[in-house]
Amino acid sequence: MKASEECLVCMLKQALNTARVATRNTAERREILNRVAALLPGMRLEQTPASLSMDVYRIAGE
Repeated sequence: MKASEECLVCMLKQALNTARVATRNTAERREILNRVAALLPGMRLEQTPASLSMDVYRIAGE
């Protein structure tokens, strides 16, 4: 299954949910969201959503 435009919105939601689990610090959460948002324009929708989400979780886990 290829990703769609809706997947990009979901990536930000995943980043926020993961950031909330990872830290209570709102500045750190915002940094995670900013870093994931910067990735969105370069995400290739030919990939699967699972493949695209790997970078989201990598950033949140740093």
